[in-house]
Amino acid sequence: MSYVVAAMPADNVAIRLLDTRGRYRRPEASIFPLARAWLQLIALGLTRRVDVAHINLSSHGSSVRKPVMSWTCRLLRIPVVLHLHASEYPTFFDGLPGVVKSFLRRTFASADTVVVLGLRWRDYVCGELGVAAERVTVLPNAAPGPEALSAPSRAAEPLRILFLGRLGARKGVPEILRALADERVRGESWIATLAGDGDVGLYRDEAQALGLGDRVTFSGWVDSAETRRLLAEGDLLVLPSHAEGLPMSVVEAFAYGVPVVSTSVGALPDILDDGVNGLLVRPGDSAQLADAILTILRDERLRLQLSSNARRTWEERLNIDFYAGELVHCWHSASAAGTSSASSRHRPMTLTMTPTSTPSERPPTVIYVMGAGRSGSTVLGVALGNCADVFYAGELEDWLKRSGAPNFGGAERARFWDSVRRSVGGEELYGDEPWRKLEYSLSPLRVHEWRARRRLRPRYRRVTKRLYGAIASQAHAAHVVDTSHYPLRARELQQLHGVNLYLIYLIRDPSSVVASFGRRDITNLAKSILATNAYLCLTHLLSVIVFNRHRTDRRLLLRYEDLIAEPERVLRQILDWAGVPAELPDLKSLATGIPFQGNRFLDSEVIALQSDSAATSRSRSRGSWVTRVLQLPWAIILPRMGPKATTSALGN
Repeated sequence: MSYVVAAMPADNVAIRLLDTRGRYRRPEASIFPLARAWLQLIALGLTRRVDVAHINLSSHGSSVRKPVMSWTCRLLRIPVVLHLHASEYPTFFDGLPGVVKSFLRRTFASADTVVVLGLRWRDYVCGELGVAAERVTVLPNAAPGPEALSAPSRAAEPLRILFLGRLGARKGVPEILRALADERVRGESWIATLAGDGDVGLYRDEAQALGLGDRVTFSGWVDSAETRRLLAEGDLLVLPSHAEGLPMSVVEAFAYGVPVVSTSVGALPDILDDGVNGLLVRPGDSAQLADAILTILRDERLRLQLSSNARRTWEERLNIDFYAGELVHCWHSASAAGTSSASSRHRPMTLTMTPTSTPSERPPTVIYVMGAGRSGSTVLGVALGNCADVFYAGELEDWLKRSGAPNFGGAERARFWDSVRRSVGGEELYGDEPWRKLEYSLSPLRVHEWRARRRLRPRYRRVTKRLYGAIASQAHAAHVVDTSHYPLRARELQQLHGVNLYLIYLIRDPSSVVASFGRRDITNLAKSILATNAYLCLTHLLSVIVFNRHRTDRRLLLRYEDLIAEPERVLRQILDWAGVPAELPDLKSLATGIPFQGNRFLDSEVIALQSDSAATSRSRSRGSWVTRVLQLPWAIILPRMGPKATTSALGN
């Protein structure tokens, strides 16, 4: 906790630490420090000398002591930030009696803000503990680090392998020893240091039995100075944990540019990108762990690349100074939204001595483009994706159908979406069932599947929310553009808590859409005039319902012909509407990026969007009388809807 406090800005934050546990080994002895901290809290609250309470909560005794403090804050009208840290909290929580579970759920739900370490923990507290998604903030752990790294100089020295943490089965120490004992690994030049308390004697004896006694050192518990020395000299950190929150040893290793071999448990997939800043292995798989260690030992170029990227990850996302500012922002937000009547002196108080740390991951903003196919959503998505802080994800309705594998090639695209897939999970939903039952426009007519749709919907929504969060995190963008265009998918997105949804209803002259569907040079799925008109009518019906049920300030009606006629004006209006403070890109040279799926435009690396003021009049001059008659109701209804991106074409 000390380095977190040291990094806090001193001009507008005063912190007071209250210890509810003390240094007693027996949990029952904590009643004395708890009572002292409780009385201090009451005195501070009654004299209005506190603006917000930050309470770090873990499992076991912490889940007894910290609710006492939290509910006392509620009685004193002090806003509460509850920070969950336990690596095995789900296991602990599942073993509690029902009445205790209910009490802890109310404790979490009553907090003004709940801070968690990663996307999976956010889904857990929302789904299992009943916390409203808008009250959850994701703050990965953070740590201090050196200003700069010295150039590596290894020569003929053996490479240094590190483990930092409590020695035990949960941290994967047995797998580490078995991996190091692998004959292939033995043949390389290395030494290993396992630093930490726990079952030191047990594992020292096991290392001796495996013939590793002369190469593996067990240093026991080490202080911060020795930890820094080990990291400065280390070449690889190994942490094959079975359960984690977000281990500080990985964050600290990144600060020193030390590559990491670990597992995809807890919030680790949020910061550890396999093959980029480290390697991921399966928990409990010592053979795969040996392969990963061997890869890094033998491939110096890869090791240096992982090292550089690990340091960059720390600089961009896990720097303690940046984290401190984010945490202060979280306190100020909780204080402003809380019920405390204290004046805004902004003196947050931390109620624990449990080490905490952590760049805030705001809920992603999704710009969803809805409407009929062939309406120009790909052109719009590419243009928006060339703006700063916006990522064009393409058509994501096939994410589950394609098991998270994009339908375009390229190494960069494959790496990006592979990382997203590992973060999202949800393999049990792979296939076309979610699309067929929840997104497909004819699915509501299948009455016999209504019950199955209700059972499927909660899992579908959880995976979809994780998908957007993982894309935003991986792309380092606050705004994700999804051009799936299905109105029923938009309806499901409206129910996602923790996702800011901006809805664009993109319409195009029906004659152009019908003509596009009739061209067999574009797709083999050509439709007849009557079939396309029926499809347009159904899509407009569903889209109008979904559009009008969305918040007025977060919906926008856009005609494709207006976008083509005045692209700069329309794009500027969309960016301002969605809160994107970005400059317009060069419309003559738009990079198509690495979207998951889309139409033939994405075969090109660069496309151009050029103004064509004659687009509207040209579209009206063609088309059959059948289309004009069948689409007449929508020609009357759509111009009367709003808000509109521009009125120049729709108003005529």
